[in-house]
Amino acid sequence: MRGENGFEVLLTEEALNRCYDHIVALEKELSSLGSLLAGMNAPRASASNDPNRSQLEEAVRVHQAQFRENRRRRRSLKRLPKFPTESKLNAAVIRSREAQAAILAGWFQPLSEPPQRPTQMSPLLHEATGLPPLDQDKKD
Repeated sequence: MRGENGFEVLLTEEALNRCYDHIVALEKELSSLGSLLAGMNAPRASASNDPNRSQLEEAVRVHQAQFRENRRRRRSLKRLPKFPTESKLNAAVIRSREAQAAILAGWFQPLSEPPQRPTQMSPLLHEATGLPPLDQDKKD
């Protein structure tokens, strides 16, 4: 795919969005895993006759369900696209720099002819610049 300015686009917007979706899904899965692991320690630490034990065990089941759902959601995402290799990225950087240098070189082309003096100037401009009127130049 080519960008509007002619530089090569190595990653499409869709590919970047898909990568972001995978990162967000992985973060949710890991977060729910952390909650599950923390919740699993609570019933183990409580006594077997603790009146809150059933609530702690229920919380573990809820965390397990959340973890499974987050894992299922992450696994159902479209696969990540194949990303460019480091050598392709480096080559793109070199091409981009060369193109920028060519653009800059075009801005600084030497003048082939000296600038032309205007054929007419307003009287105010003559006063401001201190230049004599053009017809006076011809008289000298």
